[in-house]
Order: sequence, then structure tokens, then C-alpha cells
Amino acid sequence: MYLAFIESGFNPVAYSRASAAGMFQFIKSTGKLYGLQINRYVDERYSPLKSVIACREYLHDLLLELGSFTMALSSYNSGAGKTRQALRQLDSFRDRNFWSLREKTTALKRETREYIPQIFAAIVMAKPGNVKWFGFEDVPFPDASQYRTIFVPQQVKLKPLADAAGISIADIVTLNPDLPPARPSRRPRYSIIRCLCPAGRKKRSNLPWKNRAAADCRSGTVAAAAHGHLPPKRGGASQDRQQDPPPGTQG
Repeated sequence: MYLAFIESGFNPVAYSRASAAGMFQFIKSTGKLYGLQINRYVDERYSPLKSVIACREYLHDLLLELGSFTMALSSYNSGAGKTRQALRQLDSFRDRNFWSLREKTTALKRETREYIPQIFAAIVMAKPGNVKWFGFEDVPFPDASQYRTIFVPQQVKLKPLADAAGISIADIVTLNPDLPPARPSRRPRYSIIRCLCPAGRKKRSNLPWKNRAAADCRSGTVAAAAHGHLPPKRGGASQDRQQDPPPGTQG
């Protein structure tokens, strides 16, 4: 949670100058390595649900390799190669921790040196009672039950899907940021697509495919989309966020 706040400000369509994308700022190579589909039809780096799973697996591997959660987090920012380079500069095995790397080596860039303190600061600020003390306001959590996840079992254009949900194609793409806006109309054949739509807009019988029994409609779990709290659209000011380097660019 706090990692996503520091990486992107919880912006699911953030894009950095180093070509890192999504809420968890994956570059293409690292994203594909951890199971994210990135092609002309879909970019799952923009999916908060799928990218958080990839982030968890990536951090798990870094923790197993480095043996320290703070070093794993710093490696998420700089890349494991930079951390290995910094470890080789230490004189004692007892100094094998992030704070020694921060103070006693020159391999880590300033952004990485400040990365862990920023995460710890976000944790302190988010504790109950601290939010208003730091000058922020609590944001109410939207109701996830207002949206539903639909599993589309076959190739389908987005317009009939949007019509069945009672919303526009733009809203479909906004609610499902992993759908590239440049090519929103067609999807790969024989794939099962999880699509987030408002619940209760239209009946299930209106879904645009013949085998409606194959459509598995379940309660949505993406709270950010409920009650009209749509994620920022691509092309906004938040996309110009500067970050160098993104996770996985080193090593």
C-alpha cells in the first residue's frame, strides 16, 4: 500500500520518463517476468489487481535473495543489481543492511537513498489520528459493491459490452485501465477477460455474447472505482511524474 503511494500516488495510469507504468511502476521486462501481459491488446501493468500480485511476487523474490525487507524495498526502486553493487562496497558483513548501504556506499542514487525514509514517513502519516495533524483529510472508502466483475469468455467489441452495462466505452476503459485506449475495440480470441462494470445497470441477459451461462458475474473488489471515483485518465498531469529509475531497470 505505502509502496504504491510513493511509486505513483495510487495513480493506476502513471507513466514515468523511464517507461515504467502503472500504480506499481513496472517496466515491460520486469512486468512480463512476473506474469503481466503486455501487448497490442492489453497492458496489465495498468491493472491495479494484477500488478499488485506481480509486485508481491517481485518483493518476495527480492526478500529471499537479500534477506532484508528494507533492502528488498530499495531494490524494487533501484533494481537488484544496484543493491549487489552497493553490498560489494561494504567492509563488514555486519553492515549488510539498507542504512549502511545508504550511508557507507556510493552505488545507490539519491532517489533510492530517500525511498525507504519516504515509505516510513507515509506509514507514520497514515496512522490513526496523524492524518489531520499533518494537514490532510481522511478520504472515505467508496463502496466496492457498486461495481461488478464480469468475465468475458470470448472475443467481443467494447461497444456492445458498454451498451449492455449502460455506460460509455470511455468509462469501460477508465474502469479497466489495462485496456489500451488506442485499440479499445477488439481483444485476442479465446481469452477470458475480466472487465469491471457498474453493478445493476442492466440485466445479465443483455451481455453481448451467445453463451451467457459462461459469463461469471461476481461482486467487484476494486474500491477505487465505486461511487464514480474513477481513476485518472491517461494524458493527465499525473502521467508526467518523473521517476528514475523504475523497478527492475538495474541488474
